[in-house]
Amino acid sequence: SPTRVFINGGLNSDEAESLISEGVVDAAVFGCLWLGNPDLQWRLENDVPVNGNLDFKTFYDIVDNDPRVGYSDYAEAAV
Repeated sequence: SPTRVFINGGLNSDEAESLISEGVVDAAVFGCLWLGNPDLQWRLENDVPVNGNLDFKTFYDIVDNDPRVGYSDYAEAAV
């Protein structure tokens, strides 16, 4: 079976699309952007800007011992 190449880290949607269409990679992964944009797929499909105000300390840790802070605090895009 063929080797698949995925890329992750600091890409915007245009860069990812270009790399895929040029055959440089097979897929792009948006880890942190998914965490900070619960509607990331919709935003990318509709050219809506992504949330750039990501608070990395809320991604994989409990802030001030409050498990409600973090993943679920990022708002969906206003339509």
